[in-house]
Amino acid sequence: MYLSFFGFKEPPFKLAPDPRFFFSSKKHQEAFSHILYGLKERKGFIVITGEVGTGKTTLCRLLLSKLDPSIRTALLFNPQLTQLELLQSINQDFGLKGEGQTKKALLDELNRFLLDLLAQGGNALLIIDEAQLLTTECLEEIRLLSNLETDQSKLIQILLIGQPELKETLAKHELRQLRQRISILYEVEPLDREEIAAYIDSRIEVAGGKEKISFAPKAIDRIFAFSNGFPRLINIAADQALLAAYVANTTSISESVVQQAVEELKKADASHGSRLPVQRARRIASLAWGLAVAVPVLLWVFLWNGGLFPRGPARIGTVQEKTLSEVAASKTLTETIDLKERVGGAPALSSQAASPVGSVPEKPLFDPDGIFRVDTVAQTEKGAYLTLANLLSPLSPQEGWREKNMGEVLGWLREKNIEATPLPLNLRKVLAFNSPLLYSFREEAGLHYQVLIKLEGEEALIFDPLEGRKRVPLRELTAAWKGSGIVLWRGLAGLALPFRRSGPDPAVQKIQEVLLKEGLYVGPTDGLWGPQTARALRFFQQKEGLEEDGLFGTETHLLLAKRSGENTPSLK
Repeated sequence: MYLSFFGFKEPPFKLAPDPRFFFSSKKHQEAFSHILYGLKERKGFIVITGEVGTGKTTLCRLLLSKLDPSIRTALLFNPQLTQLELLQSINQDFGLKGEGQTKKALLDELNRFLLDLLAQGGNALLIIDEAQLLTTECLEEIRLLSNLETDQSKLIQILLIGQPELKETLAKHELRQLRQRISILYEVEPLDREEIAAYIDSRIEVAGGKEKISFAPKAIDRIFAFSNGFPRLINIAADQALLAAYVANTTSISESVVQQAVEELKKADASHGSRLPVQRARRIASLAWGLAVAVPVLLWVFLWNGGLFPRGPARIGTVQEKTLSEVAASKTLTETIDLKERVGGAPALSSQAASPVGSVPEKPLFDPDGIFRVDTVAQTEKGAYLTLANLLSPLSPQEGWREKNMGEVLGWLREKNIEATPLPLNLRKVLAFNSPLLYSFREEAGLHYQVLIKLEGEEALIFDPLEGRKRVPLRELTAAWKGSGIVLWRGLAGLALPFRRSGPDPAVQKIQEVLLKEGLYVGPTDGLWGPQTARALRFFQQKEGLEEDGLFGTETHLLLAKRSGENTPSLK
């Protein structure tokens, strides 16, 4: 949203590990030099560790971009595999069939490949990211790979990248043979306070910022206090600070701007559970999968019983009244909007069939803007849902919508395969998902629901079922936001979940097709879930700033559906 304001060609503080944004701090440069030395000298085992968010994955991406074409690589992101699956994944990532059902068959296949590669003057590098997740048995299997050698040199170089727990695992007595084979062990550390300003300037320069953007020294101090020098947290804080500066219409990032940004981040973490890297919350795949199944079910139960939405402050109503009075006193805003072009959804249903002579005309289902208008605050929840739903699936006036209750509305959404997903009311998060959403705030008459339909410059366009269309300064709206809103969306067409991982599945094929379109998947669209598909999904998650867990969760599905272009209205 702020790209054009600051003159950026791309976001400067995106979380994706783009090697173009690699910052050569002293510690990162030393780590990179150690890796290159180990590869050149065919040292065998190299281990790089560091806390979450220290830039290990970016370091890995830089390495891949700098490697000589003669070096063949296999890259594993999700090492939570059995010993047999691990060997199959390694072979497949080197471009081999990897279909053997015994360790011997797979090792023989790999050994032939490595000998042929050596004869051609090449080298082989196996990289395992998140290596702290490897079991002791799998680590021992990887040690045995280092036995693939000639009299003169190792046939395969192995780079393990992981969190500090990896060193604890390697210290186990049963892994002493592996530990003795590690030739290079290096730990990546956070940036110093003095390096943060240079880090920020470097990313701004790579992103092509044309405007003079300055972070005050005390603003840098605030970012350091928040991030402790962790690059990922620096990116999050700096991105939020630029957003706050954009809303304030300034290119000078002062201490107060950063403080506002940090408070917003802390507020979001307090409301929705911290994900800060320094706390290193453990990713438990089984729990994540269980939540992916259970949360939508619980959500419908809560919504059916009147809706469970955070109670935002009544300040929103005050903000709107003040804004409208100020506008009336100063200038008249142009209020004409072509919804079909700017909202990207279905056209408003503003006309009805002619009423019989002498009868009272029926109230139109939608007003000319496409808002389902209601008469009381208590009805705004239904009005907001139907206003938003109409963008995804046009409502028929003949279905008696004014008589339906919320239970019937939610039932209709289920029939139309429209999902309702909570989204934190955090501007950075809202911009990332780029979808209209509904939210509520409390006033004397009860919960008042509205729809954020569009972001236009420094203003938010809101559809209020009770009061109609209105514009609110974005800064005032976000200052009053609390808790979560609701995004309505459709999943990928024809996708049946959960999908199978043990054989061909049309759902996996659909995911592969979208990832292929995004330029992230390079394998066959055969419906088989394998290392290439899992890697492409993690690339997508990194690109979109999502948790890089390799799981096909709700947020990943939502953004994949948006990228597929299947009737997905946008905020911008």
